Amino acid sequence: MLGKIIFDNNDTEFRDPNLENLVAQVSIKKKEIYGSGKYKIVLIDCGVKHNIIRDLMMRDTTVIRVPWDWGH
Repeated sequence: MLGKIIFDNNDTEFRDPNLENLVAQVSIKKKEIYGSGKYKIVLIDCGVKHNIIRDLMMRDTTVIRVPWDWGH
């Protein structure tokens, strides 16, 4: 359900976030590689938190972070 909050009679324009590609806005634009561990993980970035990458790297991994639309 969409809605908006009007505070002190200050109306704002209604914006529907479903009309935007929010994943494209938060994803990286090109491939990045972190670490050089024994195990390789491909992480498709749909807005990943940096702490997740740090946590994966603590487990002897190489994290290959790719954009949400990698391979299209």
